[in-house]
Amino acid sequence: MADEFDDLFRSGASVWLKIGGAALAMMVFGVIGFTRSKRRGGFGEGIEDPAMIAITIAGLTVAGALIGGLLAMKDIVQERKANGQAISWPMRMIFDIGILNVLFFWVPLAFVCITLILIVVL
Repeated sequence: MADEFDDLFRSGASVWLKIGGAALAMMVFGVIGFTRSKRRGGFGEGIEDPAMIAITIAGLTVAGALIGGLLAMKDIVQERKANGQAISWPMRMIFDIGILNVLFFWVPLAFVCITLILIVVL
């Protein structure tokens, strides 16, 4: 697994551009969504506290950076696979495309995330 991370950060500025771009995009979409919802009387109606708004926007920015890093890592795994280089089992399970990947990683992850969200919300 260390080889994939080494390739990720050795590739230079493109990784940081993906991470920064995803963070910025998520922040912008969050601000736009929040203001539009507040204007329409949606979920942002009762939130007037600037600290809560800042925490929400910071959380969205961090989530965007994580998504950008994951997408960059997926590109590294696909590149290593195309070049015939070794890929560790966890990285192959998370980032490789295939039905086993979907069934054994992404479906259970979605189930757990949805369950946690429902527990927190309800």
